[in-house]
Amino acid sequence: MLLTQGSYAFNDQVIAALPREIGITYYDGGKTYDSSRKEMIYPLLEDYAKSGGWLGCYPQLTASWRIVCPWSGPQFIRFRMNEFVDDGLQCLCGYATPDNHFYEFNILAAAEWSWNAKGRDEREFALAYFTQKGVADPEKAADWAVMLGPVGWDVYGARVPYNWFFGRMAETVKSGNVPEFGAGPFTYIPDAEHLTGDLAVCKTALGLAEDVGDAGMIAETGTIEGYLKMLRTIREIGDSIGGKKELSAEEKVAAAALLARLDAATRQTTESLVAWQQAVAPDSATSRFEDTVRVTEETGTAVCEFVASLGVDDPGRPYRMRKAGEWKTEDFPEGPEITKTWDLTDFITEPGTYRARFVYESGWYGLHIFKAALMSAPKDAQGEMTLVAADEHEGTAAYRNKDHEYEFDVPDVDADRAYSLVADIRGMPKESPADKQGCNGKILIWKVRPE
Repeated sequence: MLLTQGSYAFNDQVIAALPREIGITYYDGGKTYDSSRKEMIYPLLEDYAKSGGWLGCYPQLTASWRIVCPWSGPQFIRFRMNEFVDDGLQCLCGYATPDNHFYEFNILAAAEWSWNAKGRDEREFALAYFTQKGVADPEKAADWAVMLGPVGWDVYGARVPYNWFFGRMAETVKSGNVPEFGAGPFTYIPDAEHLTGDLAVCKTALGLAEDVGDAGMIAETGTIEGYLKMLRTIREIGDSIGGKKELSAEEKVAAAALLARLDAATRQTTESLVAWQQAVAPDSATSRFEDTVRVTEETGTAVCEFVASLGVDDPGRPYRMRKAGEWKTEDFPEGPEITKTWDLTDFITEPGTYRARFVYESGWYGLHIFKAALMSAPKDAQGEMTLVAADEHEGTAAYRNKDHEYEFDVPDVDADRAYSLVADIRGMPKESPADKQGCNGKILIWKVRPE
């Protein structure tokens, strides 16, 4: 019998009604998909298992059920498996999104300690793992995992980036209500000294990873450090200017420095995420990983734009992803294939290379892109469009994306001209069944940073 969040309030009645020979597996989307330091098996189920009832559980073995972030967490996995063994569980159904390749360390650690909970400690397991993996220096690699694991737990155990980075952090800054240390995204960071200590650990761990020469370890360290830097800077921005409508000259200078720090931390995090995916699962294309990179980028962008809106200089703005437009179901009343135009004048502000990404958001149908072009026209004669650059390849923005970014080289920008993105696309068929409707998404655009 599978328990769910729908049965949670009545689990006592379910247990009472079942014959003893029927086993129970505990699942709850909000409670078993959790990487916190809290015990997962609550008293009702603990008593059931310890009295001889057959109990299994569906825990996540990763940073989150929703986002895909690097985390080799021996302390976390050993804690969770020992909890299950001590409580008398019979079955483990571990959840790892999007697949095991991203989380090989944690998957094998779960096998280790669910089989032999009181055997090897965290470092002994890590040393065996990295020895089998064939890294250049397994001793240093084991030290790295044991050192960095609790720091990652401080971040992911508090549900960063999901669910705090899906718009929530930016809103807390704007309102001046960033959570205190010890709460929300800082649940496991009780004070500023602890945060400073975590960052110092990351620096030491990065040195170990570089000594080993493992790209995945280096990228994992950079990602966790990047999230910590983002949290620290977002907190400082919220404390200093959150909720304000205008700033003094001195406040603007201080805010500009914080904005630059957040921009750099966001870039470190997103670049490290991409490097990690390329190191551990280069052939795995997954929308949830892309979402992780995107919401991290969007969080930094939203906070930076709030700071800039108070009159603070923001030289990094062109290089951050920003929403430039959208497509909707209503765009396809006459059929699936259309040519659609989006105004990019406010985004194409200086010469350079620009990228546009088509991002599926909702609906039965994704979007197929045949060709995308950057066009320009005199601002006083919008109909007279000329080609600036074109990228002609087929792409898909859907649950699974493929080649959904388009690149344009812009040699010069004329302030008297307007710029537009024009794309040949296919969306929702005209005669779609009532239960198969919808085709919605957005366009993100940014300037590529120089090397």
